[in-house]
Amino acid sequence: MGIGNFFGSIPKELSVKTTLYGVEIEPVTGQIAKALYPSVNIEIKGYQDSNYPDNLFDLSISNIPFGDFKISDKGYNNSLYIHDYFLEKYLIN
Repeated sequence: MGIGNFFGSIPKELSVKTTLYGVEIEPVTGQIAKALYPSVNIEIKGYQDSNYPDNLFDLSISNIPFGDFKISDKGYNNSLYIHDYFLEKYLIN
């Protein structure tokens, strides 16, 4: 998510009727995002530690990390590489 610049690019007429969520693992970056976008529900944690209910999101936008390592997350296919894990978790949530 970074500092959440994409939140600032949402047209105002859309942002006022939208509930926004963000997850950022890096604490300083997450605090900057919270300061810039106080109305957004931002969690500072790894995405694997987020726990959103199924079917909460109508749209998911991401800056998916790519790499040849795997994430450990209970309830998900732990044989997936990080980028595939993010896609699977987005589709399920």
